Amino acid sequence: MFVSSSCMLQNVSFDDTFIPAFLNLSASTPEIQALCGDNRECIFDVQQTGNTELGEQTKGFEEDNQAAVDELGKLLQSFPYELAQHTERTQ
Repeated sequence: MFVSSSCMLQNVSFDDTFIPAFLNLSASTPEIQALCGDNRECIFDVQQTGNTELGEQTKGFEEDNQAAVDELGKLLQSFPYELAQHTERTQ
């Protein structure tokens, strides 16, 4: 039992058959390596589910996310310069 934010007691279930899964790079097959490269999320998903389509989607998401982070980094690097130029012109 635990108390929720509304101060009500909640039952908490416990599954004693649960076994956590961890990434095992040494169990990666050549097929998984060809599909995922060094993308750990993709490797984990394919190892756990056997679903290569899911692995491809995971890898694509990670690549898109990294591209967005890189683009934001470029934008933020140019921001102080643009701000400084704007400040100089308005003074």
